[in-house]
Amino acid sequence: MKKYIVLLLISIFAVTGCSKSSDDITMTIKEGTLTSTGATLIIKDTSGDKNTFGDWYRIDKKEKNKWMEQQPIIENYGFNLMGYLIDENNEVVLNTDWEWLYGRLPTGEYRIVKAMTDGSEIYAEFTIIEE
Repeated sequence: MKKYIVLLLISIFAVTGCSKSSDDITMTIKEGTLTSTGATLIIKDTSGDKNTFGDWYRIDKKEKNKWMEQQPIIENYGFNLMGYLIDENNEVVLNTDWEWLYGRLPTGEYRIVKAMTDGSEIYAEFTIIEE
């Protein structure tokens, strides 16, 4: 059953490899929330479209100036099929804990990537510095 759910989620959130080219939708990390195990994401959408944002994400690490998708530390996983809409401030705030999927991130440059329902991606770059 779990394998079926994972395959379903991957097919629903398949991405095209392009980034959202509009300044109308941005994702940032809320100041003071970034740790090696998670962060609070703020997605700002002033496009006027009825976009939804889900729980799915992936973590990429910059290696030799190239973004490399990080491999999860567990095999069978899935994401809730939630669809979050923007609030009256044109924002969605998502508390994201990636430790369960990627573990503690070591020192390095990363980005968190989220797929949108139209197949495009948004991302926020961040740096983990050894504490």
